[in-house]
Amino acid sequence: MKNRTKNRVLTYAVIALAVMNIATFATIGYHVYHSEEDQTAVSNQIEGDAQAYSDRYFRDRLGFTAQQMTSFKAFSTDFRQQARTINQNLIQCRISMMDEMEQVQPDLTKLENLSDSIGRLHASLKHYTYGFYLDIKEISSETQTQELNSMFEEFFVNDYRMGSQGAGRQQGRGFGFRRQSGNQ
Repeated sequence: MKNRTKNRVLTYAVIALAVMNIATFATIGYHVYHSEEDQTAVSNQIEGDAQAYSDRYFRDRLGFTAQQMTSFKAFSTDFRQQARTINQNLIQCRISMMDEMEQVQPDLTKLENLSDSIGRLHASLKHYTYGFYLDIKEISSETQTQELNSMFEEFFVNDYRMGSQGAGRQQGRGFGFRRQSGNQ
């Protein structure tokens, strides 16, 4: 009888270990799959932002002449490169911050530094944005400036709305996407 009980206990232990192994592999597979999806989503968002505010978009929306387009292209390329770099850094900081917050004992100093970095990056992005706006305004007619104001109002209102929805709903601004398994 003693051997039978011992065999049962061992059988249950083996079954429990097998279930735990299956759960572990399923969890790893799930995270790998979603990590690849998130990487694609972040890349698509950045590319989508770039296309939404392309030279063609501004030309068509503001009705720029060839001469205005020449001036516009001179400063728009720099702005776009700076904004893309800052946005990528913002995403990485937000992902790092989320990773740290999920730790059993988060490092508050690290969280404070990440928070400060996000603030500085966001401020830098806004500085480049208003500089870009002022550069466009300088080459625009009065009618074009009115349309430019409308465009930037849409931009800032959408930016505000994204920030007011809460962490899990900020589509394309970092928190809506999960970490990328350190691939960057």
